[in-house]
Amino acid sequence: MDARKRSWLLTGMATAILLATALMIILQEGVNTWTVISFAILVFIVLIAVFFVARLSRELKSGYPLEDERSKAINMRAGYLSFYISLYVMIGVAWVLVLLEDSGFTISASEMLFIMVVISGTLYLIFNYSFKRAKKGSPNEN
Repeated sequence: MDARKRSWLLTGMATAILLATALMIILQEGVNTWTVISFAILVFIVLIAVFFVARLSRELKSGYPLEDERSKAINMRAGYLSFYISLYVMIGVAWVLVLLEDSGFTISASEMLFIMVVISGTLYLIFNYSFKRAKKGSPNEN
């Protein structure tokens, strides 16, 4: 089985599992805000998986390598820059929360984790996009 058929098969299996999970959640808990949000998240994950598998299939069909050295370097650079900036953002947010603790402002650990994951992911996407859009230097430049 080639990689394209295998990726489509895995996506189909993942889609079926996610939709079955969503239906089980809805059947067990009834329709409320939590089940609607869970279902929307699962559908979003399925759509993203189908998009990436379709893109992978198209790239495999073209015969070109999926990732070259420049793409790997860009992903690595975007990853470590977003990691370091996220660490400093965490330190800054912790410092602000310590200052605001006296005024009674608190935030739960799960909310803080969600905020930090969103910040880290957003930074990575911004760096990755900007590095991929940057012009490549011409070989004659000094």
